[in-house]
Amino acid sequence: MENNDKYNEWFIDTYLKEEQCTIISAWYRHLKDEDGFSTFVKQERNPDNLKKLESMISKCMQKRYQEELLGTLDKKAPILYVDCSQKGENDIMFFILKEYIKISKAENKEDILTKAIWDNSVVISTEERSTYIDGNKLNIEEIVSKYIQFLKEKSQEKNDIYDFKDILDKERYITFDGLNDLMKQENQKYLYLYLDKTDILTWDEQRRINTLLYTRWSVNDIRIRVKINNGKWTWKNRTSSTWDRIQSTHDYSEIIIHEEKL
Repeated sequence: MENNDKYNEWFIDTYLKEEQCTIISAWYRHLKDEDGFSTFVKQERNPDNLKKLESMISKCMQKRYQEELLGTLDKKAPILYVDCSQKGENDIMFFILKEYIKISKAENKEDILTKAIWDNSVVISTEERSTYIDGNKLNIEEIVSKYIQFLKEKSQEKNDIYDFKDILDKERYITFDGLNDLMKQENQKYLYLYLDKTDILTWDEQRRINTLLYTRWSVNDIRIRVKINNGKWTWKNRTSSTWDRIQSTHDYSEIIIHEEKL
């Protein structure tokens, strides 16, 4: 068992060193039907192995995060580790932006976040924006709190849940512009994003993450690299918020941890 653990840690670690997008997924096996034809079928995991699998992958990702961080201090390339289980009521895209703001060295974070919301939000009216911004010098917490209040109010107005999901798809541009402007101010070209414990994400939140995988988010020569710990779960969908389909191995590399290797 110890050798298998080392094998898995080495296997995961090898993939996490790559710059392209990576998803760690459930395992599949070739099975033959009664006519002798092989099919590629997802295998349910032994429940006794689930906690071990999650712990192993999280440990490898956190280790790689720390090593990458130490290894890139001289280059000052930002690395963001996001524990999705801590996002609370936040949509995952806005939570990523909030987590990046914590490590950002930009001097005018408040102005950048306010502008990103001003330019992109579809839940704040022109009149509300004037009240929200003009004459106020708000701190980050006040900006985030006020924005989430607007978002919740808008969600309560929507009787059709799909309308609100469409709103959240559009709101992701706040994250794109916010990250882009923060990184430009910091003179950064790359962001290494590690998403851990992703089983908490909804189908629609995964679509928004898929947009990052599909586009590599190349804006003004700024690029994002994504590592996803999908752990015991199968990634729920393969489409982006713009309904483009992501494909392995073109858009991401997939690490499959087999049951017998646990």
